[in-house]
Parts: sequence; C-alpha cells; structure tokens
Amino acid sequence: MARTVAASLTQTHLDVTNFVLIGTSGSNINKLQRLQNCHARVVLQDNYNPATSLLSELHWLPVNKRINFKIATLVYQLLAFSQPTYLSSVLTPHHTSAVPPLS
Repeated sequence: MARTVAASLTQTHLDVTNFVLIGTSGSNINKLQRLQNCHARVVLQDNYNPATSLLSELHWLPVNKRINFKIATLVYQLLAFSQPTYLSSVLTPHHTSAVPPLS
C-alpha cells in the first residue's frame, strides 16, 4: 500500500509540472531527482542499494527521462488523435523537405 501511495504522490506531482520543467536548470532537475530517490528508498525501505536500481524495481523513470517521455507522449497524442483539442488547435506540424542524397 505504501508503494502505491508514494508512487501516486511522487509521479503525479512530477507529471503535473512537466511543461514547467522543460528547459529548467540541471540544478533543479537534480533536486527533483534526489527527492524521487528519497521516495524510492522510503517505499522500498532500502538505504543500501543504489537509487537507480530502486527506481528500476519500482518501474519509475528518472526525472529527466520522465519529463521527456511525458512530453513525447503528449506530442504523439496531438499528432495522432488531435487530443487534447485546446492544444491541437495551436499546433502547427513542421514538414521537412527531402534532402537529395550526396553523390
């Protein structure tokens, strides 16, 4: 039960702030990563193993990868399904022209 509650609290708060965190400093990302590592240690009651293995055991992505994953997921939903509509109306897809191969 503790695992579920901590996962819900930790990951939900990170997900809500993904768009604010795009382009934030490495210092801020490191602070969030330390917080996530601490939550992982509390949930698993493990102070001895490296945080990366704890995150893996909980199936949690590190903060920077989670931000990128959530943004990529949102962009995919926008391009594939035009959802959410309030964002799809302001999105302009960028089409690149084909570059001829070097001869």
